[in-house]
Amino acid sequence: MENQWWIEKTHKIQHYADNNNELQKFYEAIKAVYGPRQHSIHPVNSKDGSTLIKDQQGILGRWADHLSELFNCINPDDPTSLAITH
Repeated sequence: MENQWWIEKTHKIQHYADNNNELQKFYEAIKAVYGPRQHSIHPVNSKDGSTLIKDQQGILGRWADHLSELFNCINPDDPTSLAITH
């Protein structure tokens, strides 16, 4: 019975794939077989590296801190060295 379901499903998906005007039905049939996409959360290290942050809010906060430090750093060079002299 399960095998018959798969055979019918694959024939239907192939039919939708062969007919370009039924692409929406093709994607819906594929989604019905595979299910919705699962979004995984990748943990990040804390600033000192001692702990692993696994919750989404914590990860977003850590990325915000990291990017803030990265883009808002003070340039240690003397700004007058960049002045153009003629």
